[in-house]
Amino acid sequence: MMAMFGSARERSREEFQRLLSASGFMAMRVIPAESAVSIVEAAAA
Repeated sequence: MMAMFGSARERSREEFQRLLSASGFMAMRVIPAESAVSIVEAAAA
């Protein structure tokens, strides 16, 4: 995403939680992957 859209940035777990909460979701868990990315699992609040 960062390479494709130049203005993108990495977000912390807390930043994802705030974004999800503001849009009516809640973070359930963060699943580390074998690469540099992680999977954020969320559900409707």
